[in-house]
Amino acid sequence: MESLPHDVVELILERLAVKALMRFKCVSKQWKTTIESEYFKQRLLIRDPSVLLQVLVVPPTHEIDHTRERVP
Repeated sequence: MESLPHDVVELILERLAVKALMRFKCVSKQWKTTIESEYFKQRLLIRDPSVLLQVLVVPPTHEIDHTRERVP
C-alpha cells in the first residue's frame, strides 16, 4: 500500500480541529514535527483565525496526566 505524499497529508491535517491535531501528533515523528512547526501553525491561522483561541484552550498533550484518578 502506498502512502500519500506528505504535502497532501499536510493539507488534510490543516483542516482538522485543534483537539484532533493534538492527538495525531502521536501518529509519527513526521506528523508531530509538521503539526508543531511554525509554518503549519501560520497556515492554520490563515485558514481559520479562531484556531488561535482553540490553541489557547486545548492544553498540550505532554501536560495531561492520564494516570491520576478522577475526583468526583
